[in-house]
Amino acid sequence: DDYNLTATYPGFDTSAWLIKNYPGATGPELWYFHEHTYESGVWSETEVAGTYEFKCAACGEVWATSATSLTVYVDATNGDNKDDGLTPATAVNTIVEAVRRLAATGGKVVLCDSYAVSTDIELPEYSRQIIFTGLVDKTIVGSFNVTGTPKIYLGGSTKLDDIKFEGSGKIAFVRFSNR
Repeated sequence: DDYNLTATYPGFDTSAWLIKNYPGATGPELWYFHEHTYESGVWSETEVAGTYEFKCAACGEVWATSATSLTVYVDATNGDNKDDGLTPATAVNTIVEAVRRLAATGGKVVLCDSYAVSTDIELPEYSRQIIFTGLVDKTIVGSFNVTGTPKIYLGGSTKLDDIKFEGSGKIAFVRFSNR
């Protein structure tokens, strides 16, 4: 069975280490571990052109692969940034989190519902184009619901495709030229 490593080694933080005993092994093995959350996940391109992996940024463990355009779903009502964002049912909660995951590869951010924007939003920098869309199952369901005069600060090349704007406010999309 597993048990926490209690020995102290000078210069090492042992809080993230376990000793594992495996049936048939000649003795215990020392293993590094950390808690995985999708919030630490990022998409990256693999060595095979046109294929991508969604993996832990800390250890590199691969959680999903894709050979098609990358999509992260956002549901401002029911989404959770701890989910993987790969389907409408497992959508993340914010566009900031969706863009963070796609920053290295580019891809599509799908708004699954009305996304309220009443204050400025600063998106992370991204090196490849991000497309925002509200198109789910051939029906436009996602929208930006704007109150006031907020700005969305874009972190790279951006396209708005099949998306509605609702509400009483006016929104400005601003591209950062230097950060």
